[in-house]
Amino acid sequence: MKNELPKSGIVRRKINEHYLIYDGDNHEAVQAFVKPFDSHVTKKKNKMQIVTSRGGHCG
Repeated sequence: MKNELPKSGIVRRKINEHYLIYDGDNHEAVQAFVKPFDSHVTKKKNKMQIVTSRGGHCG
């Protein structure tokens, strides 16, 4: 039996933060979630590159 993870939710830290899980098919949802930052799919098409003021992050 495969464990199903939620596609999105709220992380409880000092403040509640929203998160989104990249499943390889939800490119538009991830791009909308990280706006105004630029993002694109990597060459292998298994990660998204998100360009922030601190640098890039694949996830």
